[in-house]
Amino acid sequence: MRMTSRLCHSLAACLFALTAIAAAPDVEPDKDENLAQLLQEAQTLLTEHKASEALEKCDAVVKKFLDYYLIPDAQRVYCARSQPEVLFYLLKNSADADRGTATAADAKGAKVLSSTWSDAYFVKAYALIELRRVDDAKAAIAKALELSPVNARYLCELGMVHQLEKNWEESSKQYTAALKNVEFSPDVSKAIDLGRARRGLAYNHIELGKLDEAEKLYLQCLESDPADARAAKELEYVRSLKAKNENE
Repeated sequence: MRMTSRLCHSLAACLFALTAIAAAPDVEPDKDENLAQLLQEAQTLLTEHKASEALEKCDAVVKKFLDYYLIPDAQRVYCARSQPEVLFYLLKNSADADRGTATAADAKGAKVLSSTWSDAYFVKAYALIELRRVDDAKAAIAKALELSPVNARYLCELGMVHQLEKNWEESSKQYTAALKNVEFSPDVSKAIDLGRARRGLAYNHIELGKLDEAEKLYLQCLESDPADARAAKELEYVRSLKAKNENE
């Protein structure tokens, strides 16, 4: 009898525990450290040239966010890397509502998350480029920009994707937008985002034969960062092209 009673109590305790787990709400993805870790693993896999495996991890992160946040009658969701970016999205949402130009989701207010979700799309785009799936990469980075419209890092990535397509004008448009929005980058990323946008735009100017504009941008890169070896090398190349043109 004692064994039977003990067994019943044990079973009851197990059932109670399982019921509690089932009833407990899911951890909000933006507060789930496991998802941030999963994304970090994806980035590590990319450095090891394991793009397919990285893609799987990115998709797992994205799915968690989609399942949790994209529900009927939900608020508009943004992702941000800095407080100025957070404030920009909240003010934009409020201004759109005042003008009557807000979407149904926007009209319910805005929720601003960390950049984990949008970064998952960004890393996914990088993996897709490694796999030579340029159109899919473009779609992924577009998703990142839906969540973070003024993220200079994502705008630069989209500019680079258009470079792969040799669409210099569209690429330049994205790099120019990145330059405009560097003010929203975190302080630790501002110089990186600024340098990348300038170099990307300068590269397009070379392809379009705008050598003076390219030279100016490379000089700006070196003024901001004298150790920018890429800008120094490209500046030398631009000046060699200009000298060749003058001698012809």
